[in-house]
Amino acid sequence: MDITQGISEEDDLLSLQEEIDDIVYEPASDDEEAMQVDEIEDVVKKPIAVKTQQANTVKVSHTTATTSVGTVSHCDNKVPPSKKAKTTHMKSEHPASTTSAGPKGDGNWVELVSKAHSTYLNTDLPPGCHEDGKWARQFLPTVFLWLSAQDELWTITDAKLLHACQEIFKVVFPNIQYKVVTSGSVFSVVTQHVSEWHSNFGLTVLTMVIDFLNSNRDTSPQTLTRLFLDEFAFLYPDPENINKAETFHSAFVQELLATAHLAQIIGHADVPALDTNTLADSGITGALGLCAVSLKHTFTLVTDNTIVVDNPEAPVAGQKACLKTPKSFNKVTRKEMATEHAFSIAKWGLKTASFIQGANKKGVESIWLTMSMAYKYLKKPGFNNHNSLDSVDEMDNCADIW
Repeated sequence: MDITQGISEEDDLLSLQEEIDDIVYEPASDDEEAMQVDEIEDVVKKPIAVKTQQANTVKVSHTTATTSVGTVSHCDNKVPPSKKAKTTHMKSEHPASTTSAGPKGDGNWVELVSKAHSTYLNTDLPPGCHEDGKWARQFLPTVFLWLSAQDELWTITDAKLLHACQEIFKVVFPNIQYKVVTSGSVFSVVTQHVSEWHSNFGLTVLTMVIDFLNSNRDTSPQTLTRLFLDEFAFLYPDPENINKAETFHSAFVQELLATAHLAQIIGHADVPALDTNTLADSGITGALGLCAVSLKHTFTLVTDNTIVVDNPEAPVAGQKACLKTPKSFNKVTRKEMATEHAFSIAKWGLKTASFIQGANKKGVESIWLTMSMAYKYLKKPGFNNHNSLDSVDEMDNCADIW
């Protein structure tokens, strides 16, 4: 055997290995790395050939997830098996949006991913809802207008609210193809505003009552509130001379109705399917019920000394109400809960229903008069355990108001 021939073969193999090692594999560009995962799957990956000097044919391959690189080397003899790099799949740094949406097959805009009702934002609404401020200036006021005429304000069914929202949406946004569904953005954002509408009555009446008590320091707050709670005197213009024909005509009710509700329905749309013309004239029985129960709730808190007015000698701007919220121990959760004085359906649902029932008995003309009186305020400048009472007794408590 010729020794020089063996050396020559080894040199050829070393030369081939050096050529392979000299190949530079360029990584994918930044733009390619930034591509979305779904785009990468659709792209046809075309191999890029990196060639050396044309010669006889031994191809050594090295592959990556995005490119295929081949080299050609000149050799008359057999070569070692080609080296293969481990293939790894790149993960997108920009995952698909969970709030993306688009048209369905029928042309309606639809959310592709459903979320919890409380997590939807105004920005999740269908495109075009905020044009010309229609969502805030027309759509929501119409929802509140419809809401104020409902008898079961605390427990409105999804089906009823869904129907109202769909009819209002068709009128306010005739050019937006969208079907309101309970799992969608429109219904979810509306439910958030309905909750705020409820809460607004309680917050507004608290400010009113504290201001009134501060303005009448010659009598103790507890004495005044007990007077107004007696025979539901807070509903009448003269608490010392109660006239059943003037129920809901008190300054408390009128100002609360104007501030918490009538100011919120200005600019509402005309939706024939919901008979909004009639609602605009006298559809406030639900709102009147909330006014009455909110006043009773607040006067009760003051009478029980749960609300205390601080700094009685301070100027009005410096006066404030201090709410003490005693906690009770919940044997189930093993935690202390501050729900004893909450304005909630558990404690005030039946009372609200009773006041609404009484408002319905007053008749359309009486309700229209009450509503007209409340609108005048808009023109003014600077505008116990819930099972402690039997349900029937709680409803009958207000029976003699009307």
